[in-house]
Amino acid sequence: MKKHKAIVNFLIVICVIIIFQLGCDWKKFTPNSGSQSNTNTESKKDVSDNSKSTVSGNCSNAYHPVGENIQRKYHIDYASGPVPDQDYTEKYSDFTNDGFVAKSEFEKVTSTINWRCTSDGLLATQYGNSIDMKSGGSAKIETIKSSGVTFLVESRWKQGEKWTSEYQITETITDAKGKQVGGGEGTVTQASEIVGTEEVKVPAGTFQTFKVKNQTTLNLTIKVGGMSVPSKTTIETTVWFAKDVGVVKSQNNIGSIMSATTELLSISK
Repeated sequence: MKKHKAIVNFLIVICVIIIFQLGCDWKKFTPNSGSQSNTNTESKKDVSDNSKSTVSGNCSNAYHPVGENIQRKYHIDYASGPVPDQDYTEKYSDFTNDGFVAKSEFEKVTSTINWRCTSDGLLATQYGNSIDMKSGGSAKIETIKSSGVTFLVESRWKQGEKWTSEYQITETITDAKGKQVGGGEGTVTQASEIVGTEEVKVPAGTFQTFKVKNQTTLNLTIKVGGMSVPSKTTIETTVWFAKDVGVVKSQNNIGSIMSATTELLSISK
């Protein structure tokens, strides 16, 4: 039993590590400014003006600007855990009146997420999606249902605002030979709150930011070795957003299992 429990915990950690690097870096927990014009959220460093590259309508979000020419590059520093430090790049494409596609490219992993744009904000419609590992193997995360918002609409961007998103998912984990080594199903709930403003210095510059606290709760039933084991994992995340730039820094903690800090290296149009 202890052996199976250890395997389950390991699989959960690997899945969670993969997931929270992707859509998420992530998870862009972004409500926006707009009505808060008296709050200074401009960068102290000159960052390329991306206004001509961004989209309009419901897909426009000052704290998560997207466009066909916009790319953000990040570095992840793992203070603890089994994953080495790494860089990744976010790109955007396939824009419509009510959605777009975001791709996160790591050295050995690429993930594609579809986003929906509504009058309430932006929603990452998939939690993790299908993840291909260049070294072999895969972690397929299929979202059965999604609701809520990932980035709140700009008009509600102010301290104290709260919002949630929820996903019903299934997952399948295979090894390099294509053999299934685990899987599961359950729900993922994300609860976010804007807790204040803060100056943040990262490689891309020094920014005045909005600080957001997020708690992601995974309630899953993991199947390993013929056993079904219920498991609950909580990810505590703090994210800093700068106007017209997006996420400039995030800190993730999965209990005592792993912690990581992600910082913006550059943004280009």
